[in-house]
Amino acid sequence: MQKGAFLTIEISDIAFGGAGVGRADGFVVFVPYTAVGDRVRVRVRSRKRNFVTAELVEICAAGPARVVPPCQYYQLCGGCQYQHLEYPEQLRAKTKQLQDILTRLGGFTDALPIRAMLPSPRTLRYRNRIDLHPRADGVYGFCERGKPASIFALHDCPLFELAQDFSQYPLRRADQLLVVRTHDGAPYCYFKNDHNDVTSEAFDCASGAARGTVCSDYTAATGGHAAGCLLRRGLVRPVAGAGRGARDRGGTGCGLHRLCP
Repeated sequence: MQKGAFLTIEISDIAFGGAGVGRADGFVVFVPYTAVGDRVRVRVRSRKRNFVTAELVEICAAGPARVVPPCQYYQLCGGCQYQHLEYPEQLRAKTKQLQDILTRLGGFTDALPIRAMLPSPRTLRYRNRIDLHPRADGVYGFCERGKPASIFALHDCPLFELAQDFSQYPLRRADQLLVVRTHDGAPYCYFKNDHNDVTSEAFDCASGAARGTVCSDYTAATGGHAAGCLLRRGLVRPVAGAGRGARDRGGTGCGLHRLCP
């Protein structure tokens, strides 16, 4: 089986990460954006010792759980992998993935009693934050799937709480990401760099007026460098109880930005 070869396979499972799983000529075939029961024509992209990855060319027959994705950018954007599946099927697939991880990687030989995954009360408009990347022409958007240097104009993300077109948002800073948040009252935004360092105060999304300082709960696990730089520049204030003794992140240096109280 060579790169570029065309195959027609039936999808029998969904792997961790969302790719459909089929089989051909003794190889396991992973195909993104396919559903269990799909009969598809695919093109091989890469080959390993006992599996290949392929791209979807044509859906010859759709499986029973396939639906039309609610997002117009699905497959162009790399943020979502399951929107082509009806929601109950997403829950079933993720529950099975957990079972497979515990069995194959965790070493549990007996089937563990895993309860059904709890559904979210909202399948859309549940995110309270998006990070928008600036394009060379000043347009804001998301990175294309597999092409981090390529930005497409984002006019609406159906997962984000705020149904608003930010592609032409007037606030801009060269090479800075625009972060938009909704969880502290009126929507606000601020800038950050590629290292997740806040580089501005917060601004009201509607008026552009200053809203105040952005707080960060960066832990001491960062070695003090990132958090120290931000604190010295006065761009963030630490959140009480966010140090290593109160909240150890295991050396990851992760942090949450939000408006200071």
